[in-house]
Amino acid sequence: MEDRTEILAESNSIIEERYEGEKIMLDLISKGDKKVIRLITKEPNPLDLFLNRFPGQPIRAVKNSLLVLNTLCRIAAEKGGVHPVFIHHLSAKFSVLIERVSSLHQSNSMLIQIVNEYCELAHTYSTRSYSSIVKKAVDYIHFYLDHPLTLQEIADAIHVNSTHLSRKFKEETNMNVIEYIHRMRVENAKLYLVRGKYSITELAFMLGFNDANYFARVFKKITSLTPSQYVKSCEKRSLHRS
Repeated sequence: MEDRTEILAESNSIIEERYEGEKIMLDLISKGDKKVIRLITKEPNPLDLFLNRFPGQPIRAVKNSLLVLNTLCRIAAEKGGVHPVFIHHLSAKFSVLIERVSSLHQSNSMLIQIVNEYCELAHTYSTRSYSSIVKKAVDYIHFYLDHPLTLQEIADAIHVNSTHLSRKFKEETNMNVIEYIHRMRVENAKLYLVRGKYSITELAFMLGFNDANYFARVFKKITSLTPSQYVKSCEKRSLHRS
């Protein structure tokens, strides 16, 4: 009876540790804090850190674990102040990628990718720390990022004075409105460039730039690379990982 009690206590302790680990990880994701990656990669098998509920871990069970992770990361991102539209697109992407997992090695890599990209999402799109005015402006920018945008248009759309919006925006984001728009467009451009479906000129117009050369200059100012150099750097990293 005593042995059984000890086993039960040990089992409960393991469960508590697992849930505490999940809580810490999801809190870091909600803040866009990539320290969570170091936390995960310290483990010999990252899946064990997150979910160890499927003995033997057959591929279907591993996929189930990743799907649960995807769902909890959605919740963490929403808690972090990311608009549901952006969360939906990332979640849908991973739902497809998870179904393509065919090995434990792939599942571990997928876990890191999921956590990393949700951290990036929270870091890039979180409005948790913003005032109501700036949050509305940021949401408007994100929804109409592919349109020509001006400070006055945004101010009119959210019914505030443009001078007041400009001041508040700079105070809270450390960028003026146009700088923020450019940074968000460059972040979107990175995703399209990696997929390689569009030319630089096509991409520039898709993202709301009226001139491909201007787009390239803005991209280089923010990333220190031209769009073409960025694509090559991504290709090199991909080859290195494989």
